[in-house]
Amino acid sequence: MFLKPNRVIDFLTKHLILVKGFRVADFGCGGGYFSALLAQTVGPDGQVFALDFSAEAVKETKELAEVLNLNNINCALVNLERTNLLSESVDLVFISQVLFQNHAEADKRIIDEAKRVLRRKGYVVLVEPDQVHPFLKPFSQTNDYNVVSADQIKAWLAQAGFSLIAAENFDGYHLFAGQVEN
Repeated sequence: MFLKPNRVIDFLTKHLILVKGFRVADFGCGGGYFSALLAQTVGPDGQVFALDFSAEAVKETKELAEVLNLNNINCALVNLERTNLLSESVDLVFISQVLFQNHAEADKRIIDEAKRVLRRKGYVVLVEPDQVHPFLKPFSQTNDYNVVSADQIKAWLAQAGFSLIAAENFDGYHLFAGQVEN
């Protein structure tokens, strides 16, 4: 029932969705655990933009990057529906455990924003719970804990112009990887 981040990163590197030198945006970075793993994987020639709407999350991620001496993480407080990233500026947008916290309209705008910032042939990765996990309920912004169905995520990816290239289940979590079609 607990997400195992190293398994997710291993899956992404095995399928060449995440490689050294990539510029990655971590939408909803939280405390920075995935941001740190992403930064270690892309190496010093890559870059991670750790983005969150929570000042506390951004602060925690900055502190983690400093402790781990990861100089390739840039943190920013942003609205995930309209980030401060330039259009077509990153190779991968990573979104973990964000959609269940919002309403459907916001989820679609977040996915559209991922498409805007991705380079041609870039990737989006969505990791979301596939069932109710009681320990995640306090994180829901809507006070609704909305498990987003696999079919809904696939539909949103297709509507935004992504081709689904991978779908996997990790211990109670869906992982979907899409690639920009044009």
